[in-house]
Amino acid sequence: MHWCDFGGQTLKRTYNEFGDVIEESVYPREVQVKLFEQHDWAMRYAYRYDDRGNWIERITATGRLPDGPFTDCAHQRRELSYYD
Repeated sequence: MHWCDFGGQTLKRTYNEFGDVIEESVYPREVQVKLFEQHDWAMRYAYRYDDRGNWIERITATGRLPDGPFTDCAHQRRELSYYD
């Protein structure tokens, strides 16, 4: 992802064995015109799965890279219905 000549960022996604994103890391690009201070940061996701391997709960945490601290910022739950 790139945002014009004033900067931009690189986005790196890491996935788990179920194919769900477990981390999105954002690395701002070096710029010649610095409008404000930028830092590397990430969103990390923790999942709980049902017996069919679909996530039913996801907790999102954000923090600064490389070592945080990370703070929970969203908690999502979903109910799935299966028709066999």
